[in-house]
Amino acid sequence: MGRLLGVALAVWPASASAQLVLVGSLDGPAETVVVSGNHAYVGAGAELRIIDVSDPTSPTQVGAFTVPDRIYGFAAAEGRVYLACGLRGLLILDTSDPSRPRLLGTHETPGQAVSVAPGDDVALVVNLMTGLEVVDLSDPSAPTLVATRDTPGYQRDVALAGTLAAVIDQPSGVYLFRVNGPRAPTALGHHPATDVPARSASVTTDDRLYVVYDRTGLVEILDIADPDAPRLLGSYRPRGRPQQIAVSGATIYIPNGQAGVEVVNVSNPRAPSLRGTYDTPGAARGIAVAGSRVFVADSTALLVLEHAR
Repeated sequence: MGRLLGVALAVWPASASAQLVLVGSLDGPAETVVVSGNHAYVGAGAELRIIDVSDPTSPTQVGAFTVPDRIYGFAAAEGRVYLACGLRGLLILDTSDPSRPRLLGTHETPGQAVSVAPGDDVALVVNLMTGLEVVDLSDPSAPTLVATRDTPGYQRDVALAGTLAAVIDQPSGVYLFRVNGPRAPTALGHHPATDVPARSASVTTDDRLYVVYDRTGLVEILDIADPDAPRLLGSYRPRGRPQQIAVSGATIYIPNGQAGVEVVNVSNPRAPSLRGTYDTPGAARGIAVAGSRVFVADSTALLVLEHAR
């Protein structure tokens, strides 16, 4: 069983929907987290842990997989996990049986693979040497490189929503591409970095792009309805220096390390409002949202939070 932790919620003036309560936890190294279906995938160092969260009060580890390099970034979808594993490139796991994850295919990259975003029969992988790679996954046991796209600096993150991809480049900002299946993507617009360097991107289906900056934690909110001309709508400066955020509708969830989690309403992007904070016992590093639940990779434990009713 997961160990329940008694952690207080500091509530700022807000509606009840912004309040979070702890419902379950599971000890173990936790730097990043991705949720797909009834499972949370938790990465730390070279290990991926697979955790059954169908009962949020009792998250249970059901499987694990160790890679030959560090896990820099990963994504999960439809019984597969896609891992960006540094100099080992892209690893594709079959997790249809979560108790026995198995290596399905690999794709070596020229430089360190640091982020991956899967789409329809393709995976977008960024590495620190050749930039964005489009990998054909029509045969996942033999992934094939079909195209690359470079940017001026070092690519650090890639995010995909539908056919629109955002690529973080250090130090020049974020570049948008239209993904055309297993072929070269089409270059669209560019948003220059404000607080160098940019660290991560989140693209949503409501034509918004969120950019997180490494040294200050600044979160920018961009309108990308016209992806050829991304437009800055507003920004929010959290208490900590997060590496990423999670987005759900008009709310963003920010893991702030030792400062815990912030819940921020961005329905008015010109004036984002802090709606609540949650003081985690460790250092909140990774975060994911699925429905009413918020999953926090808190360094030494996975926390499962829910919005209070």
